[in-house]
Amino acid sequence: MARYYALSIQRNLFGEICLIRSWGRVGTLGQQLSHHFASETEAVALLHVFARQKTAKGYVSTASLGRSTLCSDIRGVALPVAQSVA
Repeated sequence: MARYYALSIQRNLFGEICLIRSWGRVGTLGQQLSHHFASETEAVALLHVFARQKTAKGYVSTASLGRSTLCSDIRGVALPVAQSVA
């Protein structure tokens, strides 16, 4: 059963920097969790922690919007979308 895991860094309506984690089975809405940060640096650090954890569990990075999805920035670039190979 194919699964996905996505990470993105965005600002919310109040201007706070948020790391958004989304996951679930491909073809479903899945679940979402938001982490709020005082600085972009903190958000990027946690994004890399989650990306390393998922890669270690067998998830593979996929391209999104024609760009590599391993890097991100606060301007809304697509971020890691990974699918389980199992």
